[in-house]
Amino acid sequence: MTPEQKKLEKVRVAKFIAKQKLCGYGDPSTDDEEKFGQQPAVKTDKTQQSEKQPKKRLNKEEKASRRKKKRDKRDAAVDESETKQ
Repeated sequence: MTPEQKKLEKVRVAKFIAKQKLCGYGDPSTDDEEKFGQQPAVKTDKTQQSEKQPKKRLNKEEKASRRKKKRDKRDAAVDESETKQ
């Protein structure tokens, strides 16, 4: 390994150890195998995931109104930049 690779490896290991300590698992090189072997499972809230609403499809009028709003906003920005110059 080159000196750069060794340095990068040390940084990678240090980040890993810091992350483990932050999560409450400690340093795996010094902890007992029994303490560090099993990590608690992360529970997800499935009710929030299932309640996501599908995106509503816009009809022609809604699409046209959104395009008009964007166009008006863009034109206002262009007019403002022209007045500054």
